[in-house]
Amino acid sequence: MGLHVTAEQVTTQAAANVLLTSITVFFPLFLVLILLYEMLRPRVPHVYSPENHVNFPESKQHKFLSWVPFVWRINEAEVAKKCGLDAWVLLRFMKMGRKVALLCVLCSLALFPMYFFTAAVFEVQKRHELLPDGVETANVTIATITSMMMIMLDEELQFENNTANILSSDGKVKLDVIDRLTIANVGRDDWRLYFTVLVSYMISIYVMRLLLNEYTVYRKRRHEFLKRKHPQQYSVVISDLPESQRRPQTLQAYLEYLFPNSVHSVYIGVECAKLEELLGKRQELVYHLYAASLKLAEAKNKVGDHDVIKRPKEWIDRRFFGLCGGKQVDAVDHHTKKLQKLEAEIALVRDEILQRQSREKAQEIYSKNQYNSINGAPLGFSTLTELAEKLRKTKSSTEDPRWGKETLPLLHVGALVHKQLKHPNVMRSCAFVSFLNIRSAQAAQQLLQVENPRRMIVLPAPNIRDVQWKNFGLPQKLKAKWKLISMGVSLLIGCFWTVPTAFVASMATVDELRHLFPWLGGFMEKNPWLLIVLQQTAPLVYSAMNGLANVIFKLLSTQEGHLSISEVEASRFTKLCFFQAFQMFFVSALAGSIITEFMLFLDQPRMFFFFLGNTIANQSMMFITFIITQICVDMSLFLLRVSPLAKSAAYHLLAPMHAKLPQPRDWMGLCPVNFQTDLDTPMNLAQQYLVFLLVVVFTPIAPLVGYFGAMFFVVSELSYKRCFFFINSSRWAATNSMGVFWPPLYSFVIGALLIGQCTLIGLLSLKSAGYGPIGLMSVLPLSTLIFHWYAVDLSHLKRAAENLPLDQCCDIDEERKDDSFDFLDGVYQQPAMIESFRPASILARDPESGASASIDSSNEQADAPEPHVEPLNKPAKPLHQQTRLAELNKDMKDEIKRNE
Repeated sequence: MGLHVTAEQVTTQAAANVLLTSITVFFPLFLVLILLYEMLRPRVPHVYSPENHVNFPESKQHKFLSWVPFVWRINEAEVAKKCGLDAWVLLRFMKMGRKVALLCVLCSLALFPMYFFTAAVFEVQKRHELLPDGVETANVTIATITSMMMIMLDEELQFENNTANILSSDGKVKLDVIDRLTIANVGRDDWRLYFTVLVSYMISIYVMRLLLNEYTVYRKRRHEFLKRKHPQQYSVVISDLPESQRRPQTLQAYLEYLFPNSVHSVYIGVECAKLEELLGKRQELVYHLYAASLKLAEAKNKVGDHDVIKRPKEWIDRRFFGLCGGKQVDAVDHHTKKLQKLEAEIALVRDEILQRQSREKAQEIYSKNQYNSINGAPLGFSTLTELAEKLRKTKSSTEDPRWGKETLPLLHVGALVHKQLKHPNVMRSCAFVSFLNIRSAQAAQQLLQVENPRRMIVLPAPNIRDVQWKNFGLPQKLKAKWKLISMGVSLLIGCFWTVPTAFVASMATVDELRHLFPWLGGFMEKNPWLLIVLQQTAPLVYSAMNGLANVIFKLLSTQEGHLSISEVEASRFTKLCFFQAFQMFFVSALAGSIITEFMLFLDQPRMFFFFLGNTIANQSMMFITFIITQICVDMSLFLLRVSPLAKSAAYHLLAPMHAKLPQPRDWMGLCPVNFQTDLDTPMNLAQQYLVFLLVVVFTPIAPLVGYFGAMFFVVSELSYKRCFFFINSSRWAATNSMGVFWPPLYSFVIGALLIGQCTLIGLLSLKSAGYGPIGLMSVLPLSTLIFHWYAVDLSHLKRAAENLPLDQCCDIDEERKDDSFDFLDGVYQQPAMIESFRPASILARDPESGASASIDSSNEQADAPEPHVEPLNKPAKPLHQQTRLAELNKDMKDEIKRNE
């Protein structure tokens, strides 16, 4: 089948041509890329199968697509256990999207015959005063939209130019095969619109039911995660400490009073930004020295006994009376001298920090192996008076002049503050606290510590690998300001991004291109293939623009002061969802006529719903093309690992020797393959949500979207499962996965339902559907909001999932009462203060190995053993039924539901 079409065919049969071209271009490309992947997969296993977390037999790995049925059968418990909660949320949402898309396919079996075997009749009306005088030069899309609005209002309007071409001589709309499968083919006040409303009810009720089920399953999975025997589950982070608590012994005494015999260790951060900078320079200098020493060793091996050894040189800059210059020096000697000077400076800064700490008599003990951490000593106070006296002394010795009412002692004990301060305060207002039982850790998170809600905020501790130490100790006010700035910048980006997005949307419309570039009219008449190329290119440009926006939002989220990388990723995911829903869904529907339509909305605000209904419905083919490109291009390139391979090639080509030895490291955003995960979970999940949004909105309007949506979710689920179990390393998976994406994802799904319902209300208003269908549809958004109120406020689903019930905590503590808690020793401590006591090493320290872990100075070192982590599905130790609090606290109804 050729692609030779005429200009008239392109104009009148646009939807069918676009779909046919997309299928004939992208699906063969998809097959070619999959064949290429299957050819490379067994031949390059270190790239396409570096891991095997599910023990896939080696004999089957070389068979064509043998991994597809195997990966498809992997259950969700295996995903949560070996890939973490974030991966589980991603895959569960794909499964949820697949279910909704399949329901859309089933509904299409009823909607397609109703939509296809009818014809919408529009009467040709007289010209309306809202249209401009020069219709020939006006935006044709605006003329069409406004005319349909005026038809609904029973006002007269006259079509001119090629806009009238959509009407035949008998007054019926001329639509191609694809458009006849949409609601655009249904006439005014047609009985078929009741079935459209019925389908919308079915989709909304089904999605709400899925949300309740998914939130229940998510709560159980998160509780299983919170039960693990890992430092993260036994620790909390307390930010914005009052001045009376900014000493390890004082804070531990206070916590021991609240939780007797339960505190394992307390670590309060110190201001060591200068030390962190020096340690970073030292590490880079060690790598340079190692590379220079390696070059010198190679030079010695190449020359004979009497030859002169060519020592490696280093070019250094020098300045003399303002003149710049440089010279070459011996690299090994130069780096050795610089390293010695840097070691002395590090020791000086470290000792200065220690001297500036509290000079109390009961000052904390530090050593090379453990710094500023108070462990399991019985420091509790027997009476409230003794504790209050301790808090008073601590606050009196605090050397920060900026304090007010909100930093009064916790127990309201009056204290005189020294006004003559000799040194600034070195202690940060943030601390990590580890407990000896899960009950105390969970209770601390669920209790209000002080009257001021911005003080002594207790949050669950992130995994030690997940901590952003530069944000450790930032005050709540500063973080709130940065979040406000980030929100404002994100809104500005969303506003300014509308211009390129609308321009890309106009690439797929003949009338828009002629309006924007009149000189293209004659050229496209002679070369109609150009429009086909532009229509297929527009979705690819959308993907590239989303990638650029992802980079910007990543920078903004990083500056918001989040303590963990997971929180940064959740913030980026929220921005991406808002951005994509607005840009891809609303702005692209404007088709380049933002100013004209905005002025129209200001003049006639009620036309917003009419515009939303008509324009969104007409954009279904563009969104189908976008989904096809996501399936055939993005998923194929993801499987082929094109981006990691490109980064790896650039890394090996451009990275200097000191960045590659003794072990490969990240260099200017480049890294070798398998150095870091291929997954960008916020971006990947935002793309899944966008397709889910399109499926929910277009199910009653253009059910054909559901077919491609189902295909997208199936291909995505297979591709991501393949990545999780055969590419992702275990160190990227379960330990730092807290499931932070589900709460905002739930809210966005509710938003998708409301957008789809409002769109259909506008479309029904445009169709003059009467009070019956419009009245029924108006009830649906209200029902969705009531459901949201029921799920969040009445059922407390969010709060129930965030924390582990205390009765279950007591049962777990009873099971582990005889276990050792050595895995908590020295985990949560600032790396800079620990590394400052250690000699320089070319090998990085494992964050989870604790402060007392030794570092091998040789060229090879075995991987540090992973801390003991109990599996999610570990059976409980046998306890009598009447001794388990969780069982005693269950009602009969809860037991019946669990058995069902």
